Amino acid sequence: MSSFSQTNLRNQFFLAFMIPSVLCLILVVSVSFSMINQRNAELEGVETRIQLQANLMVERISGELSSLKSGLSLVREHASFLDLHKESDIQELITFTRTQVCPHNDLEGFFIVSADGSQLFSSYHANDRIENETRRQITEMHLTEENPFSLFSFFSNGSWHLLLSQSLFDKSGKLDAIVSLVTETESFLDLLSCEVVPGFKTAIIFNTLGETMAEKNAKASLNSDKYHTPRTIQDIPSFANSGILDLEETSINKSTKAMQYKGSYLILAKFDQFPFTLGCEVSEAQAMFSYDRTLSISMSILIIFIIIALVVIIILSRQILEKEQFQQRMMEELSSKVKQRTAELELLSTKDSLTGLANRRKIDSLISEQVQIHGNTAGTYSILIIDIDYFKIVNDTFGHQTGDEVLLHTVKILTGILGEKNTLARWGGDEFLALLPSATKENALSIAEKLLQSVYATPFSPKVRNTLSIGIAENIPGESSSNLIKRADTALYLAKTSGRNKAICG
Repeated sequence: MSSFSQTNLRNQFFLAFMIPSVLCLILVVSVSFSMINQRNAELEGVETRIQLQANLMVERISGELSSLKSGLSLVREHASFLDLHKESDIQELITFTRTQVCPHNDLEGFFIVSADGSQLFSSYHANDRIENETRRQITEMHLTEENPFSLFSFFSNGSWHLLLSQSLFDKSGKLDAIVSLVTETESFLDLLSCEVVPGFKTAIIFNTLGETMAEKNAKASLNSDKYHTPRTIQDIPSFANSGILDLEETSINKSTKAMQYKGSYLILAKFDQFPFTLGCEVSEAQAMFSYDRTLSISMSILIIFIIIALVVIIILSRQILEKEQFQQRMMEELSSKVKQRTAELELLSTKDSLTGLANRRKIDSLISEQVQIHGNTAGTYSILIIDIDYFKIVNDTFGHQTGDEVLLHTVKILTGILGEKNTLARWGGDEFLALLPSATKENALSIAEKLLQSVYATPFSPKVRNTLSIGIAENIPGESSSNLIKRADTALYLAKTSGRNKAICG
């Protein structure tokens, strides 16, 4: 095998390996870019879902507080028709409060105090649950601030409580008593609802002073004191250090703040009707864990598939290279034989097997070329159709072998006179056709006369003396080859019928 062929095969092997490798690299880059864009879109979706969840929690808690506030309004209206200095009216108020407000599931209890701060009723089993200081502060708020409704949070027995109180006025409009509802604020933070978005870490409710009124932490146990002691929002590092407390209100609506800080999403959602704010912290890594795991598995499968594909490509490329080398050797060995055989076939397809002259197919092609060359121009060429007179008698008398020898003898004489410039072909049987390029009919007639004289003067044997009949035709501009041959054949027929051994122009 030539060095050029070996180099070509190596180049093919190199391309067969490099092209799939480049395509695989482009595929990996494209898929990676697409996955990065999808992950960024998923991150935005997670942040949106967290904000929506925070707003839903705020709406739910606001709904509960509004329900309690409405219940207190009903109690206030009912109390305006009672005399709370009477034990019977106090009992009636207690019954009304229980039926209208206490069915609330998250309500711990309620109590009623008089305008001077003395307790009229408490639904708690132990009255020390509501300390005297708490009752005093409530009374002062309703007396000095003249606020008919107030919210008051306090920390007791390891948990935060929210107290909603409503002033009760007598018929003259004078403060008669205060009814207060107490609920444990951590009941607002249903941990299950906080974990709707994976990665939940912390949920906090704090008031305008920054005091945390309720807190749920995913890592803290229910009995942990760490998350059941009073503290402010500033005590929580993620909220204190991120700067989210100083941000302008942005995002889903004007009451929501959102930002990313050290791998976490921080959300603040304000209550519309109450002086509270809900804060949520969600871990980005945990929120994206399922998506990232699926992404990693997909990328791993893709990379494994590409590695396997490249290994298969290398193996197949080597096999193809070896096969190509073997086939190349076989092709080189066969190529010379095919060329030799093709040359032989080409020769056979254009040569007469007996005389070695051009055959009918070849001379037809040469005449067609002349037609195309001259076309409608005035260029001139001529043809001769030559027939050996009485050749059938030679075959019948002396046999076909002698007839063949007579043909070869005649061909030798004809080619000697025509020369290389003109082409002699065996037209069929004992007929020959000579193409005379650039010859007029006068030139053709002169050549034909020489042919007649030479054949007559050079007999095959004393017993076999042949003569020729020749039809001559000069081309007419625009004439087809078939018509030219027809005119020469007609001239040959006239030469035969008018005595033979002569040449006639068509």
